[in-house]
Amino acid sequence: MRQQLAMVQPMENPDCIALNMIGSLKTDESIQLLEERVQRLAERCATFDVLSDDIRAIHPGMDLMRQQAHLELKFTRALIQRIKSEE
Repeated sequence: MRQQLAMVQPMENPDCIALNMIGSLKTDESIQLLEERVQRLAERCATFDVLSDDIRAIHPGMDLMRQQAHLELKFTRALIQRIKSEE
């Protein structure tokens, strides 16, 4: 545990690869897929949002996961808007 806390693992996120390739899809399809992603991310956020501040304080790893989910949701919504504005 001590070693894990001190280390930072390399980020290996297959979602980033897919996001990097989004320009190869038609705009309508990209937006549709990202909107589906927003729905799933919102559901994930909702599962974390039921946790009280006390529980998140006791389990900082869960709080990190909650914050990452919210950040990804915000990022994806902004990406949709950017794609729509480029049409």
